[in-house]
Amino acid sequence: MRGGTPTAFDRLLGARLANAALRAMFAGETDFMAGWSGPGITRAACPWYPYVVLTPLAEVLAETAKRMTGDSDLARWRKRVFAEVEDILQR
Repeated sequence: MRGGTPTAFDRLLGARLANAALRAMFAGETDFMAGWSGPGITRAACPWYPYVVLTPLAEVLAETAKRMTGDSDLARWRKRVFAEVEDILQR
């Protein structure tokens, strides 16, 4: 979720994700999330856009649960960075 006034990129991203999701739905695919591909994403791109990936909702919910409990790699990395920054700021 982003805040502030939408940029051109925000508008294009929303349109591309929605387009890919609708195309997949019409192709018979359900129970997935359309997302933007970035660093660390290993899932193959969907057939309609090279930077959009379709992730099963079960995987999305499992990763969300891991992040909420602090059990994901990203959550552990964030904790480590915050601890390092806190140590630096207390000097």
